[in-house]
Amino acid sequence: MSRKVVFFLKSYAISCYVTEPMELRNFLVKYDFELIYCDSEEEFLENLPEAEIAITSLFKAEWLPKARLLKWVTTNSAGRELIAVAALEA
Repeated sequence: MSRKVVFFLKSYAISCYVTEPMELRNFLVKYDFELIYCDSEEEFLENLPEAEIAITSLFKAEWLPKARLLKWVTTNSAGRELIAVAALEA
């Protein structure tokens, strides 16, 4: 069973992660991560329970109970105000 990375970003931001930097994509594939690109919040939440990594510009505290395998959340934005940092740290 492969490990999962879920992407939930605006389409223009996803293209950055898909094409640049290739090192990220190659690293994730090398370590048997399946890359899942989500177009909607519903699709993201459907895949979140099996994801170890979430790459998103938004992460709500109420999503955390669904994220039983989550080890890493990263954002493409300069700030973290749309990420529930306190909930994730707890």
